Order: sequence, then structure tokens, then C-alpha cells
Amino acid sequence: MRILVSISILVLAFLIPLVAHATTRVVPTNYATIQAGINASVTNDTVLVLPGPYSGAGNWDLTISGKVITILGQGGSESVVIDCQDAIVHDGVASITSGTVLKGLSITNAAVGIDCGSASPHVDSCHFTNSSIAAVRFGPNGFPVFSGNVYFNNLYNIAQSGGTITVSGTWNKDGEEPYVVLTDLVVSDFNNQNRLLTIP
Repeated sequence: MRILVSISILVLAFLIPLVAHATTRVVPTNYATIQAGINASVTNDTVLVLPGPYSGAGNWDLTISGKVITILGQGGSESVVIDCQDAIVHDGVASITSGTVLKGLSITNAAVGIDCGSASPHVDSCHFTNSSIAAVRFGPNGFPVFSGNVYFNNLYNIAQSGGTITVSGTWNKDGEEPYVVLTDLVVSDFNNQNRLLTIP
């Protein structure tokens, strides 16, 4: 009996450090840049970005790899603005991991707001403006989910080459989830009233 109890205690001693505790990493209070908050994070953590404008190295061309995290803009997309400042050179999020959640951010003046590659993130309640290529781009094997986002003055709002897309929200030519470009299908609302499916 003592041997069994000793083994149980020993096993528990090894397992306790393996239990992950999610941490909230606050930018800029605890981390000077969004990328610094991402780099410090592990799977299930949240990077909470406080209201304000964010630009410069560490706040654009963000790379999220090898972990599933949430990046949350406090106060929503009207309050947290990632300004890439040059719509030819910089992306907002240059790479991302499947399952990662981006919520309540505004990304402006990017080449690509979020480049999903073949990943499947959740993008919720974000604003994308003035992207020279696309607000969001994804490729083969990508299954991103978009909901409640607003797009304005982007060359393409959602650009896709291969993969599958799930979009929800209000369809509006000049506002929310307005224009989805697929390989052979355009989903748009040209009269701001009805959902339309058109094949170009």
C-alpha cells in the first residue's frame, strides 16, 4: 500500500508542471510590442493589446507560429489600430497558426492585413482598411473563419486560392463582410440589401 501511495505521489509530482495555465500578456504594459507579447506566449495564452496606435518593428509583420493563442484588442477595433504605414512592404500578420483567434483589431495600410497561408484562424470583429493586396489572404488547405469584420478600400477584402472559407455577418458593399473572392466565385452584395452569388 505504501509503495502504491508513493508511486501515485511521484506521478502527480511529474504531472503537475505539465498542466498549462493560460496567461494574459498585456501590451504595452508588460510587453513593449505586440510581437514581444506573442513571443512570450504559449498555447492558450491571450495577448491583450491596450487601446492605441501601434506601428513600427514588432507591431507589423507579426508572426504567430507553433502555438494557438488569442490576440485581443481591448475596446475593439475602433480602439486598437495596427498601422503598417506602407501598403507595399508590410503585412499586419505575416504568418499565423490554425486555431489562433484575432479579435477587435484594426489593421490599416498593409500589403496584406492577415496572411493565413494554409492555416485556419478565427478572425472576429476586426477592421481592415487600405490593403494594397488583400485584407485577408489564404491558400490551399486553409479553413479560416471570419465573422463580424469590416473592410474598406482594400484591393481585395478576402482573397483565396484553394481552401475553404466560412463567413458570417452582415453583407454590405461598403462595410461588413462585403466581398469574398474565391477561385471561381464572387460573393458580394452590390445593392446593400441582398446576399448575392455571382460567377465572374
